[in-house]
Amino acid sequence: MSRARLGSRLARALSASLTRPTIVSHRVNAAPASALRASLQRSTATAAAAAPEAEAATQDTVNLNFYCPHVIVAHQRPVQSVTVPAASGLMGILPNHVPTVAQMRPGVVSIVGAEGEKEERYFVSSGFTFVHPDRTDICAVEAVRLEDIDEEAVARALAECESQVAAVSGNSPAEQERAAVAQIGVDVYLAMQGALATSR
Repeated sequence: MSRARLGSRLARALSASLTRPTIVSHRVNAAPASALRASLQRSTATAAAAAPEAEAATQDTVNLNFYCPHVIVAHQRPVQSVTVPAASGLMGILPNHVPTVAQMRPGVVSIVGAEGEKEERYFVSSGFTFVHPDRTDICAVEAVRLEDIDEEAVARALAECESQVAAVSGNSPAEQERAAVAQIGVDVYLAMQGALATSR
């Protein structure tokens, strides 16, 4: 047999093996309904027995991680509660909070530590908060203690940003970029002023 004819036969056989439907017979042993009900009842009873243990294992503190690119504010620190300035509004985080992700706007992160400790307040410019079952991660672009902020310096910076916004003329991409950057400064410094006003 020539190599060409042999190759043709092999090709047809291979094609047939790839396209021929393969039928596999599976025999399923159907469990009686009574056995199925008994199995479900055992599962329910096991879950009910485990519930008190799960409740006892719930956390009574929030394990807080608070990070910035240049500094670590808190690492695996147990606290009673945290409040963050989410884009949708202030969000309080207590132990066993539902897992969630929240974008932060300029505002104040408040940390209530152990009983008897003074509440700590940090101004953040932006960032994200990630609430996990076992911890809460705050990732901020900038964070500074509220008491360390110079109110007069904030007023000067706000006035400068407002003047930059007012000075923008034209619709060129460069002008629009300058206006956007200056407006971000206005938003941040206004939020900073508001935070300082409420802390008096």
